[in-house]
Amino acid sequence: MQFLAGVVIPLSFNNGVSITSNTTSDDENTDHFVNGMNYMCGLRFTLKRAKLEENPNQNSKQAMPYIRKDSYGNAEKTYDSEDTSPFGTSTVYYYTKKNSYNGKGGYVQFFPGSMFLGDAEDYMSEMIANKWFVSSQTISLTMELMFYNANYGAVAYYAVSFLLSSGGSIGYTSKIRSGVPQIFDSFQSGASLGLLYAIEVIFQLFMYFDLLKILLRFTYHTIDLFTGKKIFIPNNDYIAVLTIAFALASRIFWYTIILGKKYPQPF
Repeated sequence: MQFLAGVVIPLSFNNGVSITSNTTSDDENTDHFVNGMNYMCGLRFTLKRAKLEENPNQNSKQAMPYIRKDSYGNAEKTYDSEDTSPFGTSTVYYYTKKNSYNGKGGYVQFFPGSMFLGDAEDYMSEMIANKWFVSSQTISLTMELMFYNANYGAVAYYAVSFLLSSGGSIGYTSKIRSGVPQIFDSFQSGASLGLLYAIEVIFQLFMYFDLLKILLRFTYHTIDLFTGKKIFIPNNDYIAVLTIAFALASRIFWYTIILGKKYPQPF
């Protein structure tokens, strides 16, 4: 908590030239550049809280009147016993899935990259006062940061999740991702997009043609078995049928994801 409030927030939103040189600001907007060239896109916290239940154990009830039902341990899952009710005193926070970490639900606090340091510190103070970081209900707290470097046209994304079990142990997981959006943008127009679709269509045609051949072969062998021409179906045919099943399942899943556009979005 002290590290986030005393180090991460000042480093990300400080207006001083020693940390954020080339900073431009006006009354409504401040652009932050870490190390002078990495644009601060934003920071997001996602909190997952557990529901507390009355302790059924009479021996420990006086010390722990309420307990958590499950131990938990994964910030990328949605649990049935999560608390989804609004919480907070001076600031009320609401449960959401749409804008949470990996879309798995939680209470979200977003720090835009254009935020002033004073405003960011106020947000953090409110979060500390409302026990975002120290609470018997805390399942996990995930912090995400995103930066953009215009010199290389690259995006860097970092996420760290602090996991609190019902027994009091604390663990963490982290991941770093980077990419060049221009690679993907280059396929959004003209010949590149047409070539991409053409390759995909040709691949699909060849795949389904091959699957049809496998299915016909299995059908012929099955007919031969029932007419007495064969006494068994070759093992390769059973493997081929499984190949068809898994290939079709994969295609259905792929189409569902692509058409539904259900991609986890960092922000």
